[in-house]
Amino acid sequence: MSVPLLTEPPAGLDDLSVFPASTARLPHGHLSIGGVPLDGLADRFGTPVYVLDEDEVRSRCRTYRAAFPEAHVLYAAKAFLSRAMARWIDEEGLGLDVCSVGELELAHAAGFPPERMVLHGNAKTPRD
Repeated sequence: MSVPLLTEPPAGLDDLSVFPASTARLPHGHLSIGGVPLDGLADRFGTPVYVLDEDEVRSRCRTYRAAFPEAHVLYAAKAFLSRAMARWIDEEGLGLDVCSVGELELAHAAGFPPERMVLHGNAKTPRD
């Protein structure tokens, strides 16, 4: 099953501020993120598809660290976690907030430093 992809902003939406900073409108009206046309991603991977801009993620990590230099800034794994995301978060010096055994296992498999992980949440099983 395929889900319609937003390759063009809705009619009347000229403000792209809700998208990553690297979002651009291409000459034919479609959008690109990080210089990559979204319609090409949809053709290659189908839809729905997650599209992340590594530069944007890293920039936001740096912004949070600069705003809270004395705090232990954590990224919430429940928002989205993959090996690449774990690596970016690690390289930018953030901690990782995990709340399930799956998130913990993925972070461990990605080589995320355990001393910068925080496991929390309720309803944990003995395995968790």
